[in-house]
Amino acid sequence: MKKEHDTGFLSSLRFEPLTLQNWGKFEELFGAKGACGNCWCMSFRLSKSDFEEGKSNKGNKEAKYALVKAGKPTGLLAFYEDIPVAWCAFSPREDFVKLSRSRVHKPIDSKPGQFPALLLQKISAGWAFQSPYCRV
Repeated sequence: MKKEHDTGFLSSLRFEPLTLQNWGKFEELFGAKGACGNCWCMSFRLSKSDFEEGKSNKGNKEAKYALVKAGKPTGLLAFYEDIPVAWCAFSPREDFVKLSRSRVHKPIDSKPGQFPALLLQKISAGWAFQSPYCRV
């Protein structure tokens, strides 16, 4: 039996690029520990040593904030009734240092974008998902 989805929920989602104006909503979604052990969705943007160092001193959060402040593309926030419920990281491939050296995630075409991480908050409608790229 095919499960029917609540299309009202889906049609009520709103999407916004991450900006200084909605940074507080990003913090709300990611929580005190940056969603994935102080990752702040910087794992693929930094070398392993820089990423690991940034996990212990708020460096990853500060690095994400600096990207946003500089107007760089970082990703989209999804909102349900003004509550942040999802995050999708995206940026030009060259911004993801870790992916550029990966044999597993190497480019398969010449298109410029890359989507390495998704994070969705479980909400009352029962929708939840987390990308395997985002390590908990």
